[in-house]
Amino acid sequence: MLVAIAMQESALITRKQVGGSAISPYQFEKIGIDNVFTHAETGRLVTGAAKELAIPVDENFYDAVKWNDAIATVIARLILWLDPAPLPALGKEVDARAYYERTWRPGIKSSIRWTTSYGTAVACIRSTP
Repeated sequence: MLVAIAMQESALITRKQVGGSAISPYQFEKIGIDNVFTHAETGRLVTGAAKELAIPVDENFYDAVKWNDAIATVIARLILWLDPAPLPALGKEVDARAYYERTWRPGIKSSIRWTTSYGTAVACIRSTP
């Protein structure tokens, strides 16, 4: 799910949204990161992860997320975790797309791009020993 989202959002190429303010391969908006911090459980988890990664949780945290893929991935997973529904089973493209759209709330939805992103992500996972 995380690989598909990153491919959908940035094609794993950009760290700063062209013409916008989203950052990291997952293209977070600041409000999405703030939502992870303000939730009781995910706030504790992201703060702990930042400490483990030696990333200060201060006014520079948002900039650190742009360049640190480990903390960006933690945040991405916690955003998914905030959704009470279980993650869709591998290969359930339509369910995965609905989950992605519900949790990421993309401004521009593209089912064609999602099909490619998700298909590539699933192929990568299935080819990993």
